[in-house]
Amino acid sequence: MPGITELRLFRRGQRANRLLRQGDYAATHKVLTDTIQQARRKLGDDHPLTVVLTNNLAEVLRPEGDLDYARAVGEQAVEASRRVFGAEHPTTLMAMNNLALALHAKGDAAAARDLHEQELVVCRRVRGEERDFAACSVRSTPTR
Repeated sequence: MPGITELRLFRRGQRANRLLRQGDYAATHKVLTDTIQQARRKLGDDHPLTVVLTNNLAEVLRPEGDLDYARAVGEQAVEASRRVFGAEHPTTLMAMNNLALALHAKGDAAAARDLHEQELVVCRRVRGEERDFAACSVRSTPTR
């Protein structure tokens, strides 16, 4: 059962998700940054909540236009997700997708396409060829 600290940090993450759905990227960024700092300090870098929050921040940075930071945080999220959850976990696949989108936004379409293709191979192996989840990469894979 999670402790009170973990629940509070989880609730702050939920608050950030609500702000994101409202399109308030600046407020989402601030809440996530503060929450990640607390999560790292209180739970550690490799706690699943810290990893998920880091991936969420990577997702927010791209539409904000901070593409260098989005790439750096995205790379951290992918590495941490692989370490904590494993290469085939949906959280890791989502982190790979977010990083690929940041790479594409930065103009590195080839690297983005490569990462999406890696993600798609895992999605198909784990979820099957016909699952909608496997098709998500195909829809978001940049064509150029």
